Amino acid sequence: MRTPRAQVRLKREVLDAALRGARSAKRAAPGGGGAGPEGLAGDAWYVQQAARAVNQAMGRVIRHRRDYGAIILADERFRARPQPRAFALPYPILI
Repeated sequence: MRTPRAQVRLKREVLDAALRGARSAKRAAPGGGGAGPEGLAGDAWYVQQAARAVNQAMGRVIRHRRDYGAIILADERFRARPQPRAFALPYPILI
């Protein structure tokens, strides 16, 4: 049985390898180059999954029109400027 950490590492490696394969196949094709690689890099997939988890957690705090709550993003990565697009919020993050 693989641990979740090993599964994530394997998923990232597989995505990166597939992306490299797509890039090299595109270069080898007649006319070479093109619009860009098809697929998602391992790092981009990881950020996407993290953003999905954070957004889902935020959605559980406020579920109805009259609900209220506090959402505290207590992680050093949320202080980075600019925020990755996946974590872009329509309101400021107070530090």
